[in-house]
Amino acid sequence: MFEPKETDVSNTKVDTKLKGFRGPYFPKALDRIQKRFGYNFARWNLLLFEDIVDTLHAGKASWHPKTADGYSWMVGISFVIGKVRYKVLFPMMHDAHSMTDGTNSDRHVAIYVADSAQDFSEEQITYAAEVFAGDVITVYRHLYGDSIRDGKKKAEKAATGS
Repeated sequence: MFEPKETDVSNTKVDTKLKGFRGPYFPKALDRIQKRFGYNFARWNLLLFEDIVDTLHAGKASWHPKTADGYSWMVGISFVIGKVRYKVLFPMMHDAHSMTDGTNSDRHVAIYVADSAQDFSEEQITYAAEVFAGDVITVYRHLYGDSIRDGKKKAEKAATGS
C-alpha cells in the first residue's frame, strides 16, 4: 500500500480563531487525513466533500470559510456528535511547485468546537476527530482506492462518465 511521506503536505498548525467556535485543535487523527490527501492535491474535490457530508448524515459543508487571520479555507465540514457541534477546516491545496516549502497545502487540517458547547473535554475532541478521520478515509478509499494508480483510474472514469 502507498504511504505518503510526511513532507508531502504542510504540517503548519496555525492558531487562528473561527467565528462561533473554539479552537483550533489538532488531534493526531487529523494527521491521518493530512497525510492521506497530501500526496495528490487534485484529490480535494467537490465529489469527495459531498460524499463526506453524506456519510456524516447531519454534516454540512461551507465553502471558503474565513478565519480571524483572513485565510480562506477550501471547505469547512460541520457535524454533531452527542450534543456538541464540530467543524473541520480543510486548507487550500496548490501545486507543490507553487509552495515555497515544497508542500501541497497551505496549512494543517484543523477542528473547532462550537461556542455553544457547554461541557466538552479534550477526549471528546479527540474522539470526534477519530470518527471524522475514519469516515473521511473510508470515503476516500471508496472513491480512489489506496494507490495513486487506483485513484487515477477512478478519477478518469468519473470524468468521462464511463
